[in-house]
Order: sequence, then structure tokens, then C-alpha cells
Amino acid sequence: MEYEEIIGTALLTGDHATGMRRTTCKLAASRAMFCGCGAVHDQRKIHVVEIVHNDGKEQTIAALCPDCWAKNLPAIENVAKKATADYVSAGQDPPIVRVATWAKFIVIKGI
Repeated sequence: MEYEEIIGTALLTGDHATGMRRTTCKLAASRAMFCGCGAVHDQRKIHVVEIVHNDGKEQTIAALCPDCWAKNLPAIENVAKKATADYVSAGQDPPIVRVATWAKFIVIKGI
């Protein structure tokens, strides 16, 4: 699927979340063609770990194949806890740590 097709479908259907997820996955698979384990990233299978800051800016912190995603979930959950702890202790809304996949967003619970 080309970027234009992904974005066009999202605009025409009003499903902007799907457009954002799929664009994120395609971009991550294009930029990091290989996972740390050596697997080739596929835009339909990649798991992109992001932090969504309170100002709306998104920061990609990892792009993983399905196997590495499953193996590293406890470590990713620890990243979410660390990313949110300082905000919570200061009485502020914490950033969101989530995973973008071709099919859905998965929110990783912090504290």
C-alpha cells in the first residue's frame, strides 16, 4: 500500500486513526528495514512503540518484529512505567505509551 492510498482511504472514510497507524507502520518499516534480531520488517506485522507526549508530539522509541515484541513486552511495560512516573509524582497527566500495529493501537499501561 502506498502512502497516498493509506492517507486517501483515511480521509475518504473518516478513519483517521487507521491512517495514522498504517502510515506509522509503513514509515517505521521503511526506515528500519531490519529488526534487532535480523528479521525483515513488514509494514503489516511491525510493532512500533511510541510515546505520545502531552503536547501531542509522538516519539518512536522502538520498531519490533512480532517475535521481539512478544519477548520484550515486560521491558516495554517498564519503559511505560518510567515514562509516566515523574509526571504522576508531579501531579501532571502522564504521556501515553502505545504500540502502533497495522490493525490497532495498543496502550501500554504506565503507573
